[in-house]
Amino acid sequence: MRTTLTALLFSAIACTPALAESKYSPELEAILKKEKEARKSCKVDMCSALRAKTAGDDISCVIIKTVPKQDLSEKIKSARVSWPWGHAKCEMQLNVPRQTLLDAVSEPTYEAKFPSHTVNCTIARDDSEPYSFKATVNPKVSFKDGKAVDGSINWGAVDAPLLTKPVIWSATALDNKTGIFNDDLVDAMNTFMTKKCDEVKDAWTNG
Repeated sequence: MRTTLTALLFSAIACTPALAESKYSPELEAILKKEKEARKSCKVDMCSALRAKTAGDDISCVIIKTVPKQDLSEKIKSARVSWPWGHAKCEMQLNVPRQTLLDAVSEPTYEAKFPSHTVNCTIARDDSEPYSFKATVNPKVSFKDGKAVDGSINWGAVDAPLLTKPVIWSATALDNKTGIFNDDLVDAMNTFMTKKCDEVKDAWTNG
């Protein structure tokens, strides 16, 4: 999916990059646009720390992101499983110490250990009630000269319906073991600090 604020913190679902060939329906595009606009204030707050290095309160906001089916299907192939359902809509209460972000972009080298977060998702199914699952993540990102160079999501407990466990557990367990999503997390972090912060530059520059 498109690299967004949720890509920063901290699920493999959230940091799945966009497929260049993906074509979303007008209805889905409208949902994604609305969700992106709702995340703007949180993005501005984080970019004020990462780019403007502005001190202030710790960052706390609710992140909601719909992950299109085609993006999930493509990314999860790396875990050698298939995605048989529809879009996933995920929500997370994001809590980030501002000092962690300031240190990440100010110190020559720095390992940012972020607080544990819980990601709650619903998975669309054709002609059936959605599945719901939640997972905890304990992300770490290593920085050098203000740029992310390594990272890991560090999945914790996963609470999912029985029929989804072979897919979700396989992906999270393999990521914990081999780091299949690590590069995505690093790329998403760096894209957020550059391209995504530039999108709201007027707000964090003048804020």
